[in-house]
Amino acid sequence: NGRIEQMVEIEDQAAVIDSLILCKFVRRAIQDLYGEGAAMLSAVTGLPVSADDLRASARTLHHLKKLFNQRQGWSAQEDVLPERFLRTPTAGGEPSIDPVTFYSARSHYYRQRGWDEAGCLPTEPGLLANLQLNR
Repeated sequence: NGRIEQMVEIEDQAAVIDSLILCKFVRRAIQDLYGEGAAMLSAVTGLPVSADDLRASARTLHHLKKLFNQRQGWSAQEDVLPERFLRTPTAGGEPSIDPVTFYSARSHYYRQRGWDEAGCLPTEPGLLANLQLNR
């Protein structure tokens, strides 16, 4: 249904907005965040930056946040909703959020991000080497 893909895109856009130190209120004023953001960054730094560079940076930023959280002990057990959302029945008697649907969506999200089924270390070939993490 595309919801996971939309969520990944929104997260990546938020990473770009935060990294460019832009107010989130202007996000809808920018027609092409990656293209216009790259132009802004190039104008400020004098470095050639493309929309594709900025999009790749957004993805890398998200991976870095995930790796930091993993190093701090975050795991798939924490990538959940509060239990009450998965067990508290609605007026119709069903859980507020179907646990099977939730866990399936979480797995889909992990795949979209290139993470393993445990929601851990990115599985894209060479990604960790390209991030040049200081351990």
